[in-house]
Amino acid sequence: MRLSHWLEGWHGTRATNRMLTVAVVAVATVAIVQSAYLMERERTVVLVPPALQSEAVIGKAQANAPYHTAWAHLLAQMLGNVSPANAGFLKERLEPLLDPAIFGAVNKALEQQLDQLRRDRVSLSFEPQTILHEPESGKTFVTGQSVITGLGNQQTRSVRTYELMLAIDDYRVRVTHIATYDGEARTLDRLRTAKIEPEAAP
Repeated sequence: MRLSHWLEGWHGTRATNRMLTVAVVAVATVAIVQSAYLMERERTVVLVPPALQSEAVIGKAQANAPYHTAWAHLLAQMLGNVSPANAGFLKERLEPLLDPAIFGAVNKALEQQLDQLRRDRVSLSFEPQTILHEPESGKTFVTGQSVITGLGNQQTRSVRTYELMLAIDDYRVRVTHIATYDGEARTLDRLRTAKIEPEAAP
């Protein structure tokens, strides 16, 4: 009996239908499993802003080094360029980014600094020169020239570093640590060379 004649008969038709049913069920199962996987998989967002030299990748709970350095650069510019005229704007923009664990301390320090600027009638400006992200500590350092301009446009220059730590929470940035000090970045290598214990982040 030829296969073609058998398939044309009743038994052949039933066998073909069974095979098609199995194939349809298999395809449907694969589609359901794939859909469930895609729904559960963490979405990764790839950004290429003009200011960055490479792709900034952000996930639901983490981001790569270019993303950290971009945010650190922005925050250092905000914190380092302050005058009595923009003090309120700076505080309003910074507060929503602060982690609740450091909100009170940073807010108090910021208020004290702004009050000092108003009393002394001076303004701060900051010119970033180097940015370094340290994966081992999770810190990002922005170092540059800090300029204090007082009455009569008298200026005082010094090297200053802004040290920051960021956390990614459901794709949103939270600032979990801010420190600023005179001099170069206190990286782990520098602290080990100087035999200084690194400060624990709040």
